[in-house]
Amino acid sequence: MTDNVTLNVGSGGDTIAADDIAGVKFQRVKLVLGNEGVNDGDASSTNRVPVALDTASQDLLGALAEAAPATDTASSGLNGRLQRIAQHLTATIALFPAALTAGGNFKAAILEALPAGTNLLGKIGIDQTTPGTTDSVTVKAADGIGSLTEAAPATDTASSGLNGRLQRIAQRLTSLIALFPAALTAGGNFKTAILEALPAGTNLIGKVGIDQTTPGTTDAVTVKALGGIGSLTEPAPATDTASSGLNGRLQRIAQNITSLIGLLPAALTAGGNLKAAILEALPAGTNLLGKISIDQTTTGSTNAVYSLETSDLIEVVLSTDTLIYAIGDVLADTQPVAGVTRLNDGTAMLQNLIITDADDQGQAMDIVFLKSNVSLGAENAAVSITDTNAKEIVGIVSVAANDFIDLVGVRVAHVAVPAPIILKAAAGTTTVYIAAISRGTGTYTATGLSVKLGLIRV
Repeated sequence: MTDNVTLNVGSGGDTIAADDIAGVKFQRVKLVLGNEGVNDGDASSTNRVPVALDTASQDLLGALAEAAPATDTASSGLNGRLQRIAQHLTATIALFPAALTAGGNFKAAILEALPAGTNLLGKIGIDQTTPGTTDSVTVKAADGIGSLTEAAPATDTASSGLNGRLQRIAQRLTSLIALFPAALTAGGNFKTAILEALPAGTNLIGKVGIDQTTPGTTDAVTVKALGGIGSLTEPAPATDTASSGLNGRLQRIAQNITSLIGLLPAALTAGGNLKAAILEALPAGTNLLGKISIDQTTTGSTNAVYSLETSDLIEVVLSTDTLIYAIGDVLADTQPVAGVTRLNDGTAMLQNLIITDADDQGQAMDIVFLKSNVSLGAENAAVSITDTNAKEIVGIVSVAANDFIDLVGVRVAHVAVPAPIILKAAAGTTTVYIAAISRGTGTYTATGLSVKLGLIRV
């Protein structure tokens, strides 16, 4: 059958636009805007039909001043629901560590009006059952949004409207907040805030196209989501970047947050602190982060690792002669000091000496350190070390008579080593050797002199 109708088929009749559907002509009507008695022009791409949400739909979205619901599951519009999420995010931010300065907050602000745009977002159908009597457009809230009292889904992947899905996210965020540690100071929060009100503006955000394919058959205006919102049963995308509607995307977020919450308990210490572990080898490089000594007593089979530079204080009692000494005599011949180095054949740094003179002589002396057990000569006799043996000396510290402090019955000298002396252990041991040369005329008991070595082991 053919479209259109000629009013007077005899001669000169006007042709009325019509659509033939199953032998029945349906008149085609052009939409004119305006209240009764007013012609605001034909509806067109440049003269669009005004659209207003009905009360029920506005309730779903929530008013500008809508308050957040008291709990994650309380009835609320979308605005209040999002406000609840914002409150949770604020609580989360308040738990972050105290490492920021007073002026170092993260801030976010919308400083300009939304830009103009002309892209079509989709089409809607218009109820023209009684042309001229409809002065508003009713937007039907599809199942994907959900009702005010919609409950959160039991799991991240269960069927749900947008309201329930957001409620599920709010619940997950509440759980996440509860798991964060309590070890943060009161003044060290990361803060994020919109510091200025949204600016006023009149720019168009976009356009809505009108579906008039079958005028008169549409009984309400339906906003087509074009897959952007997603259905009640839309599954989450397999990956973060896979194609998905809003419902599926929020479901993916909920799954990820659930996974994050599941990982937190094992990642916290008993005191609520986050645990940290170095799981990968440090990359190759030439910068020194520190040094460690490795025990390779049996090469290829390391059985111990030691940290760098530990300090210690080791005492040795010098064996001396009991007769009066002359200047230049051997005060104490070479004696071992065990355990000076950490490792066999190792080294240690001598920082200071403390000499305790229990015989209260306070005489000057030289303390000699050697890397092997070679003699300086007989005690209470002139020094007689050979040229070869003298090469075993690794350092000498002179102690002056005025270095001693008289403590009534005993004298103590504390001598800092002017330049650190590296003590080398004898082969296959941790032992170094010590001797002393008299620079005065003191008389000592056999065990009246002791020396403490202040060491840094390397």
